[in-house]
Amino acid sequence: MQWAVLEWAGGPTDLAAASEAVAVAEALAQAWGSGRVLRLDWAWQLLAPDGVGDAAVDVPAGNPRLRLRLFSDWFRLTLGQGAQASPAGPRVAVVPRTTPAAREWICRTLSFYADAVGWCRLDAHPMPAQTLAEAYPAFLAGGAGPWEEAWWPPVARPFDPQAPEAGLWARTQKVTPDGIFVYLSAALGSDRLAAQVYRLKPHGRGNRRHSHSDVDECYAILAGSGVLDMGWRTVPVSQGDIVAKPAGGGLAFAFVAGPEGMTVLDVEGWRSFSQSDVVVYPDHAERYLRGPGLEVGVPEAALFPAREILAAYDQRYRRKPDGSRSPAP
Repeated sequence: MQWAVLEWAGGPTDLAAASEAVAVAEALAQAWGSGRVLRLDWAWQLLAPDGVGDAAVDVPAGNPRLRLRLFSDWFRLTLGQGAQASPAGPRVAVVPRTTPAAREWICRTLSFYADAVGWCRLDAHPMPAQTLAEAYPAFLAGGAGPWEEAWWPPVARPFDPQAPEAGLWARTQKVTPDGIFVYLSAALGSDRLAAQVYRLKPHGRGNRRHSHSDVDECYAILAGSGVLDMGWRTVPVSQGDIVAKPAGGGLAFAFVAGPEGMTVLDVEGWRSFSQSDVVVYPDHAERYLRGPGLEVGVPEAALFPAREILAAYDQRYRRKPDGSRSPAP
């Protein structure tokens, strides 16, 4: 499959430019026999409104697994359906002016489903669809013209010194006193692999010591060395080590970098984004319940065995914050 993306010159609110661009895109899709145009402009407005600015669309800052979830689900579902059909010509997408981060995210995602991605910036007077269609074969052959190469390999390099400051990695990271944490979901194209990579400063500490009830987690030490703080003991780790944390075992640890710092790849394996999971933070005496209808925190002091509920199931009472019960009518 091949994709051809038309980016109009105006921002998301430039309706005149949008109308012209969509008309060109529809004519191009008709000429190629490639089906309906993918309206990324509509999707951004509906599914990622925090990323819609006056001049351009952008990737909302923060964890893309949370900030881009609806957009990502829709995008991949749409691309997956189209991949099964294998249209006669390139598929066509249209988008308003994009930031470098937004363009990279679009092109990375399209590239999972295509062997060629062309990008064309339309000026205030878009060229005819016929001209664009005739120029596309020359682009595929490596020639010059209105189409730019936009295919991305399925490779992420979040700490690339050549990456633009306004690029995807700058939008999908958090910076703490301990280091830089970059969320990779936007580049991986998967919500079932919730991944991040963090570069810890010398003696910096990674995420909280924690365990999961229903999410497997695996880590790879990419550079440097340090220790695995397990609470009851510490274990030295260094470049090349793989660290496992199966779900449900109560295994909780955190990484602490040595004097040269440490870079860690952290991958969570989910069955689906909407599954439930209990995260236990033993050093904080807290539990985080997340999933459909949840997103709550509970202090460990408030917990009691579930069998107590079943043993008193037919009684009328109110549970008090200290765990005791008081009669209720």
